[in-house]
Amino acid sequence: MSNLLQVMNEWLEGGVAMGGQLVVAVASNDILPADAYLPDTSAKAGTWFLSPEQHFVELVAFSAVYLAVVAWGCSRIGKKAVGPRLKPVHGAVRLACAGTGLLLFAILVRTVGWKMAKGSLAFLLQPCHIFSLVLVIVLMAPRSSLGVVLFNMHLFVQWAPWMALLMPDLRTYTPGSLELYSFFVQHIIIAGAPLVLMVTGIIPVLPRRGAWMAFGFGWWAMYQVWVLGFGSLLTGVNLNYMLAPPPVIESTSIRAIADHALYYRWFTQVATSIFAAVTGIALPALLAPRRRWRKRSRPHMKAA
Repeated sequence: MSNLLQVMNEWLEGGVAMGGQLVVAVASNDILPADAYLPDTSAKAGTWFLSPEQHFVELVAFSAVYLAVVAWGCSRIGKKAVGPRLKPVHGAVRLACAGTGLLLFAILVRTVGWKMAKGSLAFLLQPCHIFSLVLVIVLMAPRSSLGVVLFNMHLFVQWAPWMALLMPDLRTYTPGSLELYSFFVQHIIIAGAPLVLMVTGIIPVLPRRGAWMAFGFGWWAMYQVWVLGFGSLLTGVNLNYMLAPPPVIESTSIRAIADHALYYRWFTQVATSIFAAVTGIALPALLAPRRRWRKRSRPHMKAA
């Protein structure tokens, strides 16, 4: 108990980064009072939830793995990944794509204003905003070479906005505010638009899905490790939980997870890799209805 009291006293006196030490104290058979909770790990207090040494080891390990994954995917895709130039879309389809892209861009611009007002511009690096920027490019130029490549890279992190909708972290949002509604509209668009584009065939899903999965997911994972990892350390902001675990750690039985809490980033890397693989397996199933429709329509087209 003395170890736990010392840690809590240091935290209350203004020491930072007591989160990881508190977990260690719990894991070493100290007993928490019934109403105890982890310190705030959403900002600077969580900077050293993981030790500097662990940050370094994980940076080297994750970087080595994902660089190898990206290199393998790139070598398998080849230089002529997109194939022949695609015909641009026109009419109602073009208007729908452009309108959705403009709405998403307007939400991004307004989000910049909200973050500036709160002094939290670092949160603009969050994956949802980068995904939104990518989809703005895709929707405004859906059949350009850049649009097709970005779309096929994005498909394998398509699970991320769905996870954000299922388990939203709304601690920094005011209930009933326009910013909160914009959060949900933004995530609904970035979760649903790629599915519509894929199933309708507006943008082609390119072959060699395994290579595209490695290439696309590998790049996003490197963004997480390098940009969000270093960004979190420089700003003290817990970008995409690179400094400390998500809030679920505070609403779960602490004793059940304390022994492994310091290794949460290893778990998330494995889990997100599985999600990417499952997405790659699910893509053919999503494409199957469109393929069946094409097969049924061909005899009628020939008869005509």
